[in-house]
Amino acid sequence: MSNKPLISVLITTFNAESTIQKTLDSIKNQSFQDFEIVLIDDGSNDQTISITKNWRKINNISCDFHYKSKIGRANALNFGIKNSSGEFISICDGDDLWHRDKLKIQCDQLKQGIDFIFSSYSDFTNLKPIEERNDDIIFFKIDESYFLKNLNKFCHSSLLIKKNNIEYKIIKSQLDIELYIRLFQQNLKGIFIENTLVYKRIHKDQKFESKNNFKYRLNGINIIKNSLIKNRLIYKLLIEYLKLILSLLPMNFRIFIKKLKKTNV
Repeated sequence: MSNKPLISVLITTFNAESTIQKTLDSIKNQSFQDFEIVLIDDGSNDQTISITKNWRKINNISCDFHYKSKIGRANALNFGIKNSSGEFISICDGDDLWHRDKLKIQCDQLKQGIDFIFSSYSDFTNLKPIEERNDDIIFFKIDESYFLKNLNKFCHSSLLIKKNNIEYKIIKSQLDIELYIRLFQQNLKGIFIENTLVYKRIHKDQKFESKNNFKYRLNGINIIKNSLIKNRLIYKLLIEYLKLILSLLPMNFRIFIKKLKKTNV
């Protein structure tokens, strides 16, 4: 009988001292426990490393910690994949939180040859999000067209995928979007769970909130542009350019607009 876990939870960090402990706690408290944590720190110069090591000492959970000196996020993720032992990889960014049933709900859908799973997410800033009840699980199959029409629904920290299907291209930004495009173009079987299972933290230190905000988002458009044209989604391409312009607005104002839009749905 193999002692290998079903899932390897992969976390990369860089100067995440203010968030990493809460992220690790949300993983530790999962109702599904057949997993290991593989954490790669990419050259932090704050207290991220000491916080992570102390957390590992006081918690009885498998957590492999690796320190790399600024090899870049794509290399850090690929290193974590190669040094993981689970059949599936579950990504969690070092500043996000999971619903306590995230892994359980996703693992319940691992049947009929499913290669990868995404789920809905919600944004939060400072206050801890309130977990929603998940009495009814809503899910459906997805393809490239669905992804391109619903880009904002896809969150890196919601991805659960077979280990042999994931490898990141060595690019500086938007490596998650590039990965998703490849998954769909390989005709792998994916599903989307409508239930909110991830809480994405929005803060000023993220790349899309930095001084390179415009360039970051423009790179994203360039990655999906050919796929949008191929799928005859020219209107969606125009919408993405409009969002690019709107991204220049202050973060708090954009969050307000997003919440307002949800209340009007």
